[in-house]
Amino acid sequence: VNIISGSYSQGGSTITQQVIKNALLTPEKTITRKLKEWILSIKLEQVMPKEQILALYLNEAPYGG
Repeated sequence: VNIISGSYSQGGSTITQQVIKNALLTPEKTITRKLKEWILSIKLEQVMPKEQILALYLNEAPYGG
C-alpha cells in the first residue's frame, strides 16, 4: 500500500477477492475499493462454498483468447 498516493500494488488478491472485483467493483486502484473488496469477499465466503466461488472465477476469468 502506498500511503502517500492512496493506492496499492497489484497482486496478492484471493480468488474470492478477484470474483468480487470483476463482478461488482470498478477497476480503480484505491484503498477504499480494496477495503470494499475485502468486506464483500468475507460476506461472500459466509454464504457460498469455496467450490462455487472457484467455479464463478473460472467461468469469468479472461484466458487471453
